[in-house]
Amino acid sequence: MNEILGAVFMLALFFFIGAFVNHLDWRKERKKLEQQAREDERIELEAMYVVCAIEHDRRERARKLAEARKKSPGWQY
Repeated sequence: MNEILGAVFMLALFFFIGAFVNHLDWRKERKKLEQQAREDERIELEAMYVVCAIEHDRRERARKLAEARKKSPGWQY
């Protein structure tokens, strides 16, 4: 009887140790996925910033070019 209880206790102990290790792996994976999501969001925001900066620069150049054309003597007919 004592041997059976010892075996059951050992099985329960191994089960709980395995469950705890599995929980630690799950937490580690979740943190890794959250960090990857934050990194992806940061990269996406940087890309949006670059696109907006390029668009702003293009509009600014077009505005300056339009002003220069208006001021040039060839523009007056």
